[in-house]
Amino acid sequence: MGFIEEMKWWHWVVISLLLGAALGYINSQGGDVPAAYRSMDPLIFESNLSRPLVGPQRQPWISDVVVYPPKSVQVQGGTAWKQLVNFRCLLVPEHHPEKASREPFAMLAPVPYEPVPRYEPQPDTRYPGMSIYLGQVGDTLPSVTAGQYGKDTTEGRHAIISANASLRGAHKWEEVRFEPGQAYFIPWNPAAKHTIGDFLKAAAGQGWTADFKYAWWQAPGNVYPVWMGSSFVLIGLIWPALIQMMLRGGFGRPKSDYDLKRFKHEAVKAPVPKRAGMTAADVQRLREWEQSMEAQLKASAVPGQQPQAAAAESTPVKKLAGGPVEPLAPAPPEEDKEYTGEFYPVEHPKPKTGKPPDS
Repeated sequence: MGFIEEMKWWHWVVISLLLGAALGYINSQGGDVPAAYRSMDPLIFESNLSRPLVGPQRQPWISDVVVYPPKSVQVQGGTAWKQLVNFRCLLVPEHHPEKASREPFAMLAPVPYEPVPRYEPQPDTRYPGMSIYLGQVGDTLPSVTAGQYGKDTTEGRHAIISANASLRGAHKWEEVRFEPGQAYFIPWNPAAKHTIGDFLKAAAGQGWTADFKYAWWQAPGNVYPVWMGSSFVLIGLIWPALIQMMLRGGFGRPKSDYDLKRFKHEAVKAPVPKRAGMTAADVQRLREWEQSMEAQLKASAVPGQQPQAAAAESTPVKKLAGGPVEPLAPAPPEEDKEYTGEFYPVEHPKPKTGKPPDS
């Protein structure tokens, strides 16, 4: 396993926290529309959501809904808050119902979310996120907006116009007309900042099949704790434990019985430079020394003779003189001796024979 065997537990903890922080930052930007998903308008989404169940198994047209936290996106003229909604929609070919399939779709729902019904309301019509208002004589768009929301605002006017098909054709505020006795949709107050999740909850309360999941792990307050905690558990705890189990099972490198750690590192000594050959100055000093030695020898020698020869002639040779050589006396015979002692031999005394000396 190489260097992985040498890593300590705290190394994995640091790696897990750094990786979790990076993943948290990436996911904190909000969900993105998958490339394989087709987009759907909120108007079509609500229409499919309200359709009756189909088939013997009573399947809904919209299923597997996942709502992501709001995020700021670029739109024409600036930025706006949107929520990504991923889901699957049932597609049934007109002439081949047996080839029906569920395809993935995505939608960017505005925040605040404004429901968009496709039909004109009746006095007894129920629609999620909507209330019914009957037109009065003398109604104008500013008066209706102020009466329903407590304040006449531009957002409130847009919400009422978008919710009613009969009002969408007006190009100016003054062209909006309310007919007395006619029913109109009044959506939530935009100032309440309702979301697509609130709409789905209201739809489920009215009997629509509108089950959904909220991607809480990508919420701003949860994204970092979720990703860092998950990374710590998987990489900081479980992964080191698995590595230790594999090492004990014999999957690592065989350990050497010779412990190299007990040797200390020593600094490498610089090599001693080798001396170069004799320089011209050394040769000159050697020649001067030879010349001085020759001069000293010449000064100490006898004129006309070599020093060694003169010394030999001046020393007389002594002659050896002596008498006849006498033979050496034979050695006395060795006595028989007995030795005693355990470690060193000691002569054992023999009793003497003969008469005792006179007293």
